[in-house]
Amino acid sequence: MSELNDLITRFSEAKAELKDANDRAKVLKKLHDELESQLLEYLKENELDRVSAAGHTASYSTETVASVDDWEAFFGYVKQHDAFYLLQKRIASAAYREVLQVDGVVPPGTSPMERDKLSFRKV
Repeated sequence: MSELNDLITRFSEAKAELKDANDRAKVLKKLHDELESQLLEYLKENELDRVSAAGHTASYSTETVASVDDWEAFFGYVKQHDAFYLLQKRIASAAYREVLQVDGVVPPGTSPMERDKLSFRKV
């Protein structure tokens, strides 16, 4: 039993450390995003596409990304032009489980896979 207590204690400590690290990462991510926004704004306002300071270089560019306004029309285009390369290859797990449960059928080309999951909380 001592081994189990030790394992649970160590797991709990690691979980707490991970939470602290994730909390700190959220704060740093927010700061990072704010500074990135300020730097981009500075570059745009000053019509600069590249600057160097303090041993670092920052450059500004734009890239085109998709914003879907009409999914039905988009999927129609994908089917009509056999343009499935426009989609990312990933199945939504919750929706897949729902199809299995509601329809009782495994969609073609897939196979359900069980993944171990541990729930752990402080009592």
